[in-house]
Amino acid sequence: MGRKAAFDREAALQEALKAFWWDGYDKTSLEDLLKCMGIKTSSFYNSFESKEALFFEALQYYRQNIGSVRIGILNSPNIGGKEALLKYFDHLVFHKGEQDFPSGCFMMKTAVNLTNPDSKVGKEVSNSIANLEKGFSAALFRGQESGDFSKKLDIENSARLLVAAAYGVSVLSRTKKSKKELLSTAHALVDMLTSKS
Repeated sequence: MGRKAAFDREAALQEALKAFWWDGYDKTSLEDLLKCMGIKTSSFYNSFESKEALFFEALQYYRQNIGSVRIGILNSPNIGGKEALLKYFDHLVFHKGEQDFPSGCFMMKTAVNLTNPDSKVGKEVSNSIANLEKGFSAALFRGQESGDFSKKLDIENSARLLVAAAYGVSVLSRTKKSKKELLSTAHALVDMLTSKS
C-alpha cells in the first residue's frame, strides 16, 4: 500500500502549473519545482514519478479548470460566432482565477520555450494548437451562418490568423503592455473580420 502524501497535492500541482506556465517545460528545472511546490525529492518521485509526468498532470488540471472554458466558449452553439471570439480573448487576457495564475495561455507559453517539437510535450503543443484552430473555425462558421461574418470570409486562414493573434496576446501579456490595450487589439482584429454589409 502506497504511503499517503504528507502535503496538499492539489496545491502543489497548482504551484507546478504556475512554474511551467511562467518558464515553459524545458526551462523549469526539478529544483525550481521542488522549491515552488514545497516538497522534498523523495515526495516528488513518490507522488509524481517524473518531471514529464508532473507536466502532463498539470496540463490536465489546466485543461479541466481553464482551457476547457475557453474552448467551450468557441464551440458553444449557444454563443454567437463574434461574441464567442470576443469572450475567448476576454478570458485569455483577464482570467487569473482564485490561484492567481498567469494571464495568457499555458500551452502557448510552453510553445515559446520549446526546444524539441518532436518530444511528447512538443506533440501535445501541436495538438493543442490544432484544437484551438478548430475552435476558432467553429466560431467563425457560426458567425457566417448568423451574418456576423461575410460568406466570402476564408474560415481556414482566418482561424490561423486568430491562433497567431492569441499567441501574440499571450506573449505580450508578459510585457508592460496594459491588459486593456491587448484586449483592444484583439477586439480590433475580430472587428476586421466582421461583415460590414
